[in-house]
Amino acid sequence: MVFIWLIFMFALFVIEPFISRHHGRINDNKVSNNLLKTHIVHWLILILSMTTIFFALLGSHGF
Repeated sequence: MVFIWLIFMFALFVIEPFISRHHGRINDNKVSNNLLKTHIVHWLILILSMTTIFFALLGSHGF
C-alpha cells in the first residue's frame, strides 16, 4: 500500500505539473494527448489501489 501511495504522490506532484503546463493551449494538438496520458495514469493508480485493498481484505480474513 505504501508503494501505491508513493506512485500516486510521484504522479501527482512530479509528473502532472510538467503535463499540466500544456493543458491550456487550445491550438496545440498535444492537449488531447496530454489529457489522455493524465487520464490513463489516474486509472492505473485507481486500479492498483483497488487491487491492493482487495488483497489486503483477503489477507486480513485469512484467505
